[in-house]
Amino acid sequence: MSKSTIGTAEDTQKRIDAAKAAEGLKKEATGEVIAPVDITVDVNGEEMTFSCPPSIEDAPADVIFHMEDEKPMKAFRVLLGEENLGRMRNAGARVKDFTHFIEAWTEEVGLGK
Repeated sequence: MSKSTIGTAEDTQKRIDAAKAAEGLKKEATGEVIAPVDITVDVNGEEMTFSCPPSIEDAPADVIFHMEDEKPMKAFRVLLGEENLGRMRNAGARVKDFTHFIEAWTEEVGLGK
């Protein structure tokens, strides 16, 4: 009786996971993957951290379109994403919290310089 070279479903999943990890490392090494920056702000007394694009060039295109149209809150929504916006809202965010986030992000990515 011949031995199967396929292995179990668990073995197959391990090989798939290893291949994905290797592909991710390759993309990171070649600059295909841009690592986000973490921005931490106080939202109504709660420290919250958000992963964001590391530069305006790496942000979704709609961010710059909204900025050009002088729609900073729309740009902010796209930059932060609906899930993170929901986290801020659930924490009781006020306008000043959104402003602090934008200030922290622009400083982190060097837009204010």
